[in-house]
Amino acid sequence: MDGHLGTPPLETLSSTVLDAVDAEGRISYYTEADRQGPLLRRRKLRGEQHDEAFDRSDRWVPTDRIPDTETAVKEAGLVELDEIVAANLIGATLVSAAQ
Repeated sequence: MDGHLGTPPLETLSSTVLDAVDAEGRISYYTEADRQGPLLRRRKLRGEQHDEAFDRSDRWVPTDRIPDTETAVKEAGLVELDEIVAANLIGATLVSAAQ
């Protein structure tokens, strides 16, 4: 039980947000360091790599904005996010798109 005391609470996520984070493969999420840029993800599945950006139409679309190496990612001003933070950014994007 003590190990779970530092775990951040989970927010209730809509089915749209859950669908947006549900994907196969190893996934890394990124955004700009100030978190004002788009949400990006890199999916690696069966030896293939797919770089995508989440757009206001609730879809992941292909992008070339994620550099090839982790060093280049940092130099480009991108930070890696965990899945919960990525889900919250998706939720915020959906809310702002609906307004």
